[in-house]
Amino acid sequence: MHRREWLKQVGQGSALASVSTALQAQPLLAGTVLQAVPDGLSVFEHSVEQLLDGAVASTDERVQIHLKPIAANSAVVPVEVVVKHKETQQICILIDNHNTALVAQLDTLHPSMLPRLSAHLQLIRPARVVALVQTSDGWLRQSQAIVELRSRCEPDSVTADKP
Repeated sequence: MHRREWLKQVGQGSALASVSTALQAQPLLAGTVLQAVPDGLSVFEHSVEQLLDGAVASTDERVQIHLKPIAANSAVVPVEVVVKHKETQQICILIDNHNTALVAQLDTLHPSMLPRLSAHLQLIRPARVVALVQTSDGWLRQSQAIVELRSRCEPDSVTADKP
């Protein structure tokens, strides 16, 4: 494949990702935030219920979450979900302990789309990050915790002696 053709394909995939994310994520985010959460359920549990629509998500090692358990800056916490399943249809990133659970969503049905989703989260407290992935085999799930948030970037070995 020539470089120019490859760039066109990648560009189309990026545009598709932007458009599909905007079109697909807005109704779910709006529904999650604006709909009343049934008694006894957290916003997180309600969002998971809405996404799965009665299906069960099984924990799977083919879904990998890349993040640091101690975030240096709580305003910008990088998270990446990589899926090693050939027929990935959708990737969702959710967080618990916050007012909004669904923070990122991507449809990966286009053949040039990689099954990977990266986001920078703004957290107000430590949280568990959950990736829900819809595949041709059903829903897959993986989670990882961010256990500590630092308000600003601080080197670990700062001493008072140094100017």
